[in-house]
Amino acid sequence: MEKRHFSLEMKESAKWSEWVQIAFGIICIVISIVLIFSLIKTASDKSSWIGIYFLVLFGIFQIWSGFGFAEKFIELESGKIRLKKSSIARPRVINAVEIEKIEAFPLNTIFRLKNNSKINLRFGINYPERNVAIVHELYLFAEENKILFEEKNELL
Repeated sequence: MEKRHFSLEMKESAKWSEWVQIAFGIICIVISIVLIFSLIKTASDKSSWIGIYFLVLFGIFQIWSGFGFAEKFIELESGKIRLKKSSIARPRVINAVEIEKIEAFPLNTIFRLKNNSKINLRFGINYPERNVAIVHELYLFAEENKILFEEKNELL
């Protein structure tokens, strides 16, 4: 099975929007540096510094996102699944030998692991055809790796 990559983002972003995010992040950081120098010269309260911290963190996140590091995705390979459900966290690698059962619902999928834990992957409602494609690839993955696969039609 070749590597299959599916984005879990609400919308697909164009290259120009990624460059706009990077530029906006740089602008936020530059503005916060200018504000820091102006606040050093004058006595200021804590709320100004909190605003600057927020502006710096927001700028860093915009740059991080513009370079594509914040993309949420699921990747299926021959013996493992890479799942990134959060924009900030690292992707989680789930080996096929760890998975006991995959339960597919219309709006989410639950990976039941052999250590009695579960991983819940929630889909959005914006792209139902993408959700169907992901569930189909998960079915093929389960079939190839001899994992129990249950498709349920009720909402959970």
